[in-house]
Amino acid sequence: MNGEDGWQEKVRETHLSTIAARPQTAPWFSRAYGHQGWPQGHRAAESQGAQALVSLGGSNRLIPVTAIGRLKTRSEFVFVKGGRRFATPSLVLQARRRLSSAPQSHGLARFGFTATKRLGSAVVRNRARRRLKEAVRLAAPSSAVEGYDYVLIARGGAVQRPFTELIKDLRRALTKVHEPTGANRRSKPHSA
Repeated sequence: MNGEDGWQEKVRETHLSTIAARPQTAPWFSRAYGHQGWPQGHRAAESQGAQALVSLGGSNRLIPVTAIGRLKTRSEFVFVKGGRRFATPSLVLQARRRLSSAPQSHGLARFGFTATKRLGSAVVRNRARRRLKEAVRLAAPSSAVEGYDYVLIARGGAVQRPFTELIKDLRRALTKVHEPTGANRRSKPHSA
């Protein structure tokens, strides 16, 4: 094109969006464990970390948990339903040792969480599950046992009770489901 001054002018048009693009940051997902500032994919090597308790008292000893897994399928929840159970004001705990044919991970106890519609609206049920998950994160490493699967069923107290009481309920339930049954308990000698 010739302009009024006689010099040639080239016009290059590009169709651009009228909405200015904002700079994007990497997505951030919160975790219930670990340091939030670590870069994605940063984990300790498998050989590092807490070691399992070594017992000299025999193989009947219960080994504490070093990792917490999740129950995800319905069949896993149904399997645990057939095990031991203990109820507290805030939760019902069901526990069952995994089958020997199931894939075992050293130091792993798996947990599942559920809240029925009787508890209330979806908001209430989700709050109850979140509180139970946090209680497990705090109490399970010292109270859960390796090789077991657990299902926590939220009750009304899971939302209403103070959080410290919820943790006490969970620790008490974890202790009770691992106590020997009536036939296995040693009876006290009768005083004559």
